Amino acid sequence: MSTNDWLSIRESIDSRFRSAELARRFMESAKEASLIVDLGCGTGANFRYSSNFDHSTAQWLGIDRDREPLGIARNRLPRERIQLQEGDLAKEFGWIPIHDKIAITASAFLDITSMDWLQQFADRGSRSPILISMTAAGGPIWAPADDFDVAIELCLESHRASDHGFGPAVGANASKFLAQELTARGCDVTLATTDWCLQARDAEIIQTLIDGVCRRASSTLPEEQIERWMRLRYDQNRHGCLHVTVPHLDLLSLPGTLEP
Repeated sequence: MSTNDWLSIRESIDSRFRSAELARRFMESAKEASLIVDLGCGTGANFRYSSNFDHSTAQWLGIDRDREPLGIARNRLPRERIQLQEGDLAKEFGWIPIHDKIAITASAFLDITSMDWLQQFADRGSRSPILISMTAAGGPIWAPADDFDVAIELCLESHRASDHGFGPAVGANASKFLAQELTARGCDVTLATTDWCLQARDAEIIQTLIDGVCRRASSTLPEEQIERWMRLRYDQNRHGCLHVTVPHLDLLSLPGTLEP
């Protein structure tokens, strides 16, 4: 599966489970902004979702380091509202403008960043409305459970904590860590649980998750055990009796009134 195929699947799931209330509050707070910056914008999913709540005249700036999804975004998004920029946020914070009329958003991005990056981001963004949606907050939870799930999750946890270009990743703790950093800088921060809750109607998506998990685990776990687990999950999914919860969090931060 290509990156763009996965982004398309991801957009359809995220739109079902992300917090409409936090998105509404963010866009309300962004009415006074002249620019909304979308970090790791991909094909423009964040812009499309936010348009449901958009009553502003703000321009958007989408930043991503991957040319292919940016190319798709250029063909799908209204050029009069959004400018797209290729840039590596892991290496250069200068891609993120700073002034009093800016709002910042991102989706499915935060967990690959490091503590150092998040601290710098909090310093840079604490004066702006911020909405960070659908940050992974843990690995898939499978029901019914299987004894091998623990080994699978340990493997995934190790990968989440590896360096994805930003330094050692914060992983599942990213939203809560950023919330603490922004709160310490006087911001009013709200976290909302936005877990994917996948059931029989989501069999195709669950199949994609099973395949992805097995590919990731194959680098460290015994092949025969992975194959047994995969056959079990395939069978359960085919019969509509496999449910999967994938933990996520949305974060809304609004500039506070505390003195620095």
